[in-house]
Amino acid sequence: MDSLIHRVCLFLTYYLCIQHSLDETITAWHLHKLQTAGNKTPLALYQLSKEKAIHRGYWTSDQGDPMDGVDSRYGVDEQKNFPPADELEQDPIEPNYDGFANMKRERDAGIFLNDDEEIKVAKACLEDFNEDDGILVLTYTMRLSLD
Repeated sequence: MDSLIHRVCLFLTYYLCIQHSLDETITAWHLHKLQTAGNKTPLALYQLSKEKAIHRGYWTSDQGDPMDGVDSRYGVDEQKNFPPADELEQDPIEPNYDGFANMKRERDAGIFLNDDEEIKVAKACLEDFNEDDGILVLTYTMRLSLD
């Protein structure tokens, strides 16, 4: 993983296969039967509950508030009472995941592997190739980097 060329080649070679596998997993999950729900699938349960809600009149076409009207105070109830101060002091503090000063330190820690710019440059190099040509180019590139 120390070689940028190798990392990008691995990503470009396998990311579509991995995404396809993830998509199939999602589809399989939505369509698997639940014995405790009369052998209905999660998707069927959703559709049935939606139809039931529509017929009872509490499913509307209202999708909620528009995103352009959302600000930093969205969802804050100004009238609601806050918990007592002693309870707030005992609340757990969420971990801070912004612990790396820059991408180099994150990459050195083994967390950040390819940034968007690297992927964009590699895709631009391969844009005129079909899938078979792309595999040949990746193989050729990897061979060059090994020499």
